[in-house]
Amino acid sequence: MPNTLARRSLRTTLTVWNVTVLVSLLLLFVGTLVVLVQGRLRAAIDQDLLEQAGRASRFRPPPGPPPFGVSPEEMALGIPPGDGPAPPPHPPRPGVYDEARRMADLRRPRFFHPTGEGFGNDVPFDPATLGPGLRGQAQYSTTVLRGERIRVYTQPLYRNGQLDGAVQIARELREVEQLVGTQTRLLIFFLPLAVVAAAIGALVLTNRALKPVAAVTQAAAAISHTDLSRRLDVVGEDELAQLSQTFNEMLGRLERSFGELQTAYSSLESAYQVQRRLTADASHELRTPLTRLRLATSASLRNATSEEELKAALQTADRAAESMARLVDQLLTLARADAGQLGLVCEPVDLRVVVAEAMEVSAGDDPRVEGDFADRAVMVNADPSHLKRVVINLVDNALRHTPPEGRVEVWVGVTGSEAYVTVSDTGEGIPAEALPRVFERFYRVDVARDRREGGSGLGLAICKEIVEAHGGRIVLESKRGSGTTAQVFLPVFSPTRLSK
Repeated sequence: MPNTLARRSLRTTLTVWNVTVLVSLLLLFVGTLVVLVQGRLRAAIDQDLLEQAGRASRFRPPPGPPPFGVSPEEMALGIPPGDGPAPPPHPPRPGVYDEARRMADLRRPRFFHPTGEGFGNDVPFDPATLGPGLRGQAQYSTTVLRGERIRVYTQPLYRNGQLDGAVQIARELREVEQLVGTQTRLLIFFLPLAVVAAAIGALVLTNRALKPVAAVTQAAAAISHTDLSRRLDVVGEDELAQLSQTFNEMLGRLERSFGELQTAYSSLESAYQVQRRLTADASHELRTPLTRLRLATSASLRNATSEEELKAALQTADRAAESMARLVDQLLTLARADAGQLGLVCEPVDLRVVVAEAMEVSAGDDPRVEGDFADRAVMVNADPSHLKRVVINLVDNALRHTPPEGRVEVWVGVTGSEAYVTVSDTGEGIPAEALPRVFERFYRVDVARDRREGGSGLGLAICKEIVEAHGGRIVLESKRGSGTTAQVFLPVFSPTRLSK
């Protein structure tokens, strides 16, 4: 709460300070403008007075009193008697006439002799400047005549190079002061309104101009590692539109990066789980033959009394060791496959020859196994030993799950650009719910039966890794009670493809 109050107090202080500064600047601006305008108007009046004084000095009256019936200004302008303007037929109203006489008297030049005596009984507009003017010093002054402020210019007069009096020209300042006052009032009234209107317009334009920035800010605040799909609307081609476009591109890169990271994390998590399961399954699988081996050797050491009993114990130990060796070999093969180090030595081979050799190893003379090969060579670019291992695993699986009266058929041929090996049996088949998992490591459809018959659950996983390392694929189809069909597809050997 204290922090909130302090922030509010600071905000209020700043606001008052800003308003004070703004008002001071406005007043300074108005004052400066008024002074400048007043100075320019006064300068214009001074220039007009100077020009009038110049004209009056050229038409100054002669020495002595003016002739009867001739006004001083007529004498100054050289107008002969009787040539002046005729009096109006109807005299104007007294008020208007008095104002006209006052204006005429104020605006006519007043001449003075060197002694200070006015021509035609004229009195000076400004006695304070008449003395310096008669001494040859021209100057401006501001004074009050009959309650009205006037501007006076006093200029010395010379005749034949000698100082011969002075002339004073005056102009009333009422109109100038009224103009300045009106302008000041208008500025004081309209300038704040203009400032307020400008502030409102600037606020509207600023809000409109900064709306994309606010959208960028909101979008940036709404972004999290779980939602990077937000994008900004790009309107126009100005700098803010470029900013929005750049921001969208940055979000796209971030989204792709996070997606790649999530994929990598998911892969690591899957690999970690597979590794854990593999370690647990391998430990479990190795424990069974190790237990048989230990039981056989321990029993023979304690109870064996004849050569036959020792031989039987050694046979049991040999089978357990063979089982462990096979399991370790399978695990080593899978580890190399995971590391991309299967060490394939590929060469063009006839798939029929590889399959025939594999059938001889796995089936021998078993009458359940039948083969059907293509009439011409089926060439593939493969490692014969690894490919033979695939066929041996498939045929062993088929024989393991096929009853004595059943049948295992092996086909080799070509379809399109792929060579294929098909191993089909008439065994008990695989349930539909187990088919998606048959290529998982250590997965068994019937755990008890597979372990009893020597299966480790790694054969199909090894087949899949080897086939995919050759650029092929393996497909398994089965139905409970109707047997199983395994198909291996490999690219047909092409010298052109091999050169690439």
